[in-house]
Amino acid sequence: MKPIVLLFLAALLQAATLHAAESVRISDPDDRQIVDAFLNHMKQAPGWVGADRCLTVATTKDEGIAWELCPILDMPLTAYRITDDPRYLDDFVAMFGNMRAALARGPDGSLGWYGWAAAYRTPEYPDYTWDDPVNSLQVTLRVAEFLEEVAKDPALAEKYADKRREYLDLIENDLVGKWQVREDRWADLGAEVGVFRMPVKITPTYSGATFPHNMNSKVLQGYLALYRVTGRDEYMRRAIKLGVRFKRCLKLRDGRYTWHYWDPAGPWDVHAANGDQWKLVYRPDHKSGYYDLNVKAAVLLYHHGVVFDETDMERFRKTQMEVCWNGDLVAPKYANTDGTPASAAYVSAWLAPFDPKLAVFCFEGDQRAARIRDAASTWQGGVMGGDWINMKFVYLPAAEGGRRIYPEAGERFLSKQENREFMESLEFTVEGAGYFPPATPRDLDRAGYSGGR
Repeated sequence: MKPIVLLFLAALLQAATLHAAESVRISDPDDRQIVDAFLNHMKQAPGWVGADRCLTVATTKDEGIAWELCPILDMPLTAYRITDDPRYLDDFVAMFGNMRAALARGPDGSLGWYGWAAAYRTPEYPDYTWDDPVNSLQVTLRVAEFLEEVAKDPALAEKYADKRREYLDLIENDLVGKWQVREDRWADLGAEVGVFRMPVKITPTYSGATFPHNMNSKVLQGYLALYRVTGRDEYMRRAIKLGVRFKRCLKLRDGRYTWHYWDPAGPWDVHAANGDQWKLVYRPDHKSGYYDLNVKAAVLLYHHGVVFDETDMERFRKTQMEVCWNGDLVAPKYANTDGTPASAAYVSAWLAPFDPKLAVFCFEGDQRAARIRDAASTWQGGVMGGDWINMKFVYLPAAEGGRRIYPEAGERFLSKQENREFMESLEFTVEGAGYFPPATPRDLDRAGYSGGR
C-alpha cells in the first residue's frame, strides 16, 4: 500500500496526537542537562527490557509488566518525540518484541502475561497463574501511541505498515478482546458504569475485590488510546464507564475534590470471614503515584471531551493548589487530598496547564531540581526523567491553558446519536457533599447505590 494511502487511512482513525512540532530546541542549561542525561540512559534502555527480564517479570509478578516495564517502553517514544530520530522507533519495536516473547496462551486460548505474586497466593490454588487487565491495557496504551506516531509520517507509515496490522491484531484479539468477555473480572454496576476486579482464585483478603481507583485508571488510559487508533466505540464506552464510576466516588469539600484509594462496588467486596467488614479499607491515596494516576484519568477524559468538564478541572486544581501542595516554590510541603501531611510530593503535572504557578513548580522549580539531582539514576534520570521531559516539552505546550488535546476523539464518538444518548444518560455534576460511601456492607443494598453515587 502506498504511503499516502496509509496516511489517509490513519487520519480517518485517529485524533490529534501529542508530538513536539519539531526537534526540541533547548537553550536552558538545566533542561539541557536533564535531556542529555535521559538520552544517554536511552542508549542502555533496550537492555533493561531484555527477553530474560521480561519473562521473569511476567511469570513472577501480577502487574510487573505494567509497573516495571511499561514505563521503560515510554522512553523510546519520548526520545523520538523530542528528536524526530526514527531509530528510537526501532528501539521500541525491539523492546516490545521481548515483551511479546513472554506472552503465553491462557485457558481460553488468548495470549497474556500469565504469572503469580507471592502476596496473593493461596494453598487452595497452589498452581494458579493469572494475567491482568492492568498489564494488557498499559501495554496497549504504549503500542497505540507508537501507532499514532508512525501514522503521521508517510515514510514511517509505510515502513511499519505490517507492524500496524500485527500489533492491532494482537491487541484487539488477545490483549483487550478477552477483557470484553471475561465476566469474572469485569462487573457492570448498572446505570452504564462498571469496574474491574481482582482474580477470584487468590487469597480471600483480595479474592474478587474491586480494583482500587488507580488500577482502573491504568486500564482506562489504554482504552482511550485504543479508541483513538481504531475508532471502535466499545473502547470509548468502556473508558467512559470506568471514568463515570470514579466521578461518582468523588467527595466535594469547599469547591475541591477528595476521594478514597478504593471504594466497594458490590457484594464481592465483603470479607469472606466477616460479613461486617470490607476486603479493603477506606483511606485516601496512600502513595503520591496513586494520586497522580487518579488525577490523570480525569484529565485525560476531559481532554477527550467526555465525563469531566471545566468545572471538574477547576475542582481538581483547587485540591492540588489548596490542599496537596502548600504553594511554596522554595519550601514545599505536601498533603493528601484529605489534608493529611505527606512526605512524598503529592503533585500531578497533568494539572499544570490549568495553573501557571503549578507549571512553574513542576517544570522550573522543585520538580525540575529533583530531575537534575537524580539525573545519573537509571530510573529517576532515565525512566522518570523521560516522563518529565514528555510532560514539559510535549504535553504542556499542547494543553496550554486547559486546551483539549484530543477533541477530535470525543467529537467523533459523539457524532453518533446512540453515543450522544449514552453520554447524556451519564452526565452529571457533583453537587452538595458528593459521594456518600456505604459505611458497612449492609449499606450496599440501600436504594440508589450503584458502585459510587
